[in-house]
Parts: sequence; structure tokens; C-alpha cells
Amino acid sequence: MLDIEINLDTDALLSFLSKENFKYLPEHKDNLRYAYIFRLVKHNTTLGYVWLYELADDHNNFVTHMCVAKEHQGRVFTRHTVNKFYQMSYQLGAVALQTDQIDADLIKLYERIGWSRQDDQTVAIQLPFEWRK
Repeated sequence: MLDIEINLDTDALLSFLSKENFKYLPEHKDNLRYAYIFRLVKHNTTLGYVWLYELADDHNNFVTHMCVAKEHQGRVFTRHTVNKFYQMSYQLGAVALQTDQIDADLIKLYERIGWSRQDDQTVAIQLPFEWRK
């Protein structure tokens, strides 16, 4: 079954991002130890990661990042995984999630799962939230 779980293994995330040629890896490499990490998994195979950084000047608001293996893109954000991610983020103290600047295709994905556009390149969501297709 496809699931999402909290994962504390920053080395595994770093390895995954390297393998997937994550284009923003240089900006994240030294900061991953501060992240809350969630692993997307099916039959103990890692399909991708979502990770959060709490904003230093705005507690309970987190910046969200993700990387999904190319062969699994478009198939991991189910109602179960999205809502479980929202619930776990809220339990960690997040009342709002936002993105850094992202491209139009990612904005469409985020909007599909309940986020609201903030400007041309960012989206955000208030928690708690339940996504219903």
C-alpha cells in the first residue's frame, strides 16, 4: 500500500535527492538536518520525499519542498497520502504551509490538493485541512 511516514534519515533523503538530480540540492544540502522529513513509500520502496522547514521569524509556518522519483510522478499524492501528510504536519505544530517559488506545473499540483495561489510562483495552505477529491 502507498503510504507516507515521518522519517529522520537525512542521509537517505540526501542520497535520494542526489540520485534524482534534484536541481535545488545545493540550497538544501546543509539545511536538511533542520527539516521535518516525510517519506513516500510503497512496499518498503521509497517513491519520494516531502520535507518542511519551520520559518525562524514565523513559528508554526513551514516552507514545504518535495521530490518524487521520475517514474512515480503523478501517482503518489493520493487522498490518503495528502491527508495523512496534512494531519502529521499539523500534529508537528504547523498551522500554515507554503512554498518557495515553484513552476506553473507544480502550482497546478498544489492547487489540486487544496493549496491557494499567493502570487505567480507561490502557494500556501492553512491547517488543519482535509483534501476531498
